[in-house]
Amino acid sequence: MHSSPALGPDGRVYVGSSDQRVYAIDASGARLWEYLTEGKVISSPAIGADGMVYVGSGEGNVYAVKLELRGTPASSALCPGPCSTTTAVTP
Repeated sequence: MHSSPALGPDGRVYVGSSDQRVYAIDASGARLWEYLTEGKVISSPAIGADGMVYVGSGEGNVYAVKLELRGTPASSALCPGPCSTTTAVTP
């Protein structure tokens, strides 16, 4: 794991990994879900007030994934290069 974890309003921890995945982990340490991106996730995720986890990955995309993942991400956008810094969300 290269990114700092983010704590969601539901008490779950969200973290990115060099294995190209974003993970949701509950308070007991159990993995709830994982989402495969197209590059290493070395940026720290941010939790939005809209119920989304925002995270950038090494291939240059920023992903918006629902806290309660049900398949594909809500959206992704292309960065001008690898996303390796902490993602920030503003109201």
